[in-house]
Formats: sequence, C-alpha cells, structure tokens
Amino acid sequence: MRYKLALVCSTLMLAQLALPACIVEFDDWDFSWSDFRYRFGDEFHADLDGVERVTIVIVRGGVVVHVQDGAEIDIDVDERIKARDDEQAEELSREIGLAGHRSGTELRIDIDYGDFYHMRRYYACNLDVIMPDDVELSIETTHGAISLPRMLDDVYAATTHGSVELDACGGDADLRSTHGGIETGPVDGDLDISTTHGSIIVDGAAGNVRADTTHGDIEIELDTDDGFTISAS
Repeated sequence: MRYKLALVCSTLMLAQLALPACIVEFDDWDFSWSDFRYRFGDEFHADLDGVERVTIVIVRGGVVVHVQDGAEIDIDVDERIKARDDEQAEELSREIGLAGHRSGTELRIDIDYGDFYHMRRYYACNLDVIMPDDVELSIETTHGAISLPRMLDDVYAATTHGSVELDACGGDADLRSTHGGIETGPVDGDLDISTTHGSIIVDGAAGNVRADTTHGDIEIELDTDDGFTISAS
C-alpha cells in the first residue's frame, strides 16, 4: 500500500534513529568558487576486491557517483585552486591530491595535503566517481552537491552547502545537508533525512523514516502495508 504525506516547515518522525555527525572540517565560512580560478584535472583508481565499504571525504567540492560492474573505483578529479599566480597553482595541484587508505574491508578516500596542509583552504575539487553499486558508501563534503545512483547497500551522504539526491537504495540511507534540499527515490531500509534550509522529497520508503527540516516542505510517499505513526511539530 502506498501512502503520501505532505508537511510544511515541520518535522516528520516515524522512528527514532541515530544521528551520526558529519566530521568534515568547516573553517571557510567565506568560501567563494569565483576565487578558485585555476583548474586542473587528475585521476584516482583503486581495486575494491574484498572492500565492503567506501568512504569519501573532501572539504570543498561536489560529488557525482555512477555505477559500473566489477571491483574497481575510478574518480575523475576536477581540481579548483586559489593561488597568487600560475606557478603556485601548479605546485598546489602537483602536491595535493586524493589518497586511498585501506583498513580491513573499508577503503577511505580523502585529500592528502602533504607539506601543504597550511594551504588547504586554497584547494577544492569536484569528483566524478564510477564504482560498483553493491558496497556501502559514505560521502562527506561541505561546499557542493551530492548526486547518487541506485545503490544496493547502505548509504550515508552529508554536505553543508548543497543538495543531496539519491535515485534509490537497497539498504538504509542517511542523508544530510544544512543549506540545500534533499530528494530520494525508493529506499528499502530505514531512512534518516535532515536539513535546515531546504525541502525534503521522498518517493517511496519501505522502512522506518525520520525527516527533519526547519525552512522547507516535507513530502513523503511510503511503500508499506504495516501501520505507522507520525509525530510532527
């Protein structure tokens, strides 16, 4: 049975779920893409054989994910750099980039600043990710949108300034923003959504749902034959 719920500027809660915090650093409240006028391209590749969870953490930039068969992850990196001249920009592009860290069945991908950590505010990157859909996926960023295809396993996606879109999820989904709307297709597991300035749209949810926004509308369609309760304020 399909239920459609619509709330305006309120909180919808169908289950109490844990609220993991986004751990990315936020030290650039005055960030502006127009200052990052130097652009470079880079690539990242890793073998996912035996990997059950992929975590991607960047600070400034958006992330778009596509799916492919196989046990590999490929990332096209669109580097955006703020520098005083061409020479400094080329140096930052050469010395800063994505790095992978394998621990057991998890692969963490983040930015390796090397000896230029003090210049971290001058580096941003947008990621175009190609990976299989049968691993857990966690993505964290600040200034950028996150766009995800249908994933078969659990998904966590968090940004500060940007929207979050998820086509569908075969596991649990935890989607977060502060300044941006969140939209998802069918989610087979539990769903936890939170934003502050933005609307929430859920097109099909079979498990427990928690949706929270302060300045925006909430629209949810539930795919369930079970009873449910709603608490809104």
